[in-house]
Amino acid sequence: MEEIEKIYNKTFRNNDIDIKYKIVATATSIIEKIYNERFYCGVNPISIGSAALYLSCKVNNCKVTQKEICNSASISRSSLANALIILREREPF
Repeated sequence: MEEIEKIYNKTFRNNDIDIKYKIVATATSIIEKIYNERFYCGVNPISIGSAALYLSCKVNNCKVTQKEICNSASISRSSLANALIILREREPF
């Protein structure tokens, strides 16, 4: 997913390529599950991608704040929070 990688690159300017691959791959996997189940209707895709990236960072022990993700994705914190609720309902993290 190009958008996830763009958000990642804006958030983490200088980071190890192996960590980047792992985080982006995990976020992409989360999104694929959600999109295959069509559980995202009515939610901004950038918000879903940002939430997946945030959860992926947490799962992979990469320190990032919601504010950093929101700034990189140009979304509000409430949009991210709503997308996180949707993702966590489907896949507890």
